[in-house]
Amino acid sequence: MAHSFIQRCTHKLASYLRLSLFMLGVLVGVQVPGFVDQYGKNLEARLLESSQALKQFQADADKFFDGDISKLIAYYQDKNDAVFNAGANSITAIASRQAMLKQAWQDFNQSTLMQFQHVALAPINDIRSQVWQSYEYLIVLNPLAIGFGLVAGLLMAIIIDLVSGFLLLIVRSLSRSKQSAQS
Repeated sequence: MAHSFIQRCTHKLASYLRLSLFMLGVLVGVQVPGFVDQYGKNLEARLLESSQALKQFQADADKFFDGDISKLIAYYQDKNDAVFNAGANSITAIASRQAMLKQAWQDFNQSTLMQFQHVALAPINDIRSQVWQSYEYLIVLNPLAIGFGLVAGLLMAIIIDLVSGFLLLIVRSLSRSKQSAQS
């Protein structure tokens, strides 16, 4: 009788643990779309900022070099002046950063799946780090976040079930081996 009660309590406790882990998975899962959205907004803001920084140099390139900013940079570099050379390096850095941000923005906006793939596999690290540091955990209840949360919760529950089942199998196997060795 006491053994049956303990088994029921253990089973109930395990069920509550599984439910808690499922909910933890859901809560973690609903954060992912919010993080991806914040990354995209930050990426767009950085692209706009770099475009603004490059705007005056591009205007000079348009005016004097038929719009070719590389000719403007070459002009600066050809001067035998440390200030002009430093300016060329600065323009090059701004133009390179702007080109990288523009390409990342285009990649990011191909599809919803590409947004997740970009953030997970090919992010701009300083942007992802900044978003991570300033990210505020929110529960966004749009269809994408709900779906992502449910999938994450189910995956967590399945993984926990598989791991606990595997551990239980090992414990039972060791127990049987011990019993047969004693016989």
